[in-house]
Amino acid sequence: MFLILGKNIFSFTDFQKIGLGVILIAYGTFRTYSSIKKLLGKEEENES
Repeated sequence: MFLILGKNIFSFTDFQKIGLGVILIAYGTFRTYSSIKKLLGKEEENES
């Protein structure tokens, strides 16, 4: 039982590293998108 659990924990940490990388990329993309939207959005805010 502990051996199976141990393997699952190691597999989960590898999966977690990949997930963390995806989250960081998604966060970076979101930050870039929000920055561009702020620059372009100033004119749009005045219209609406």
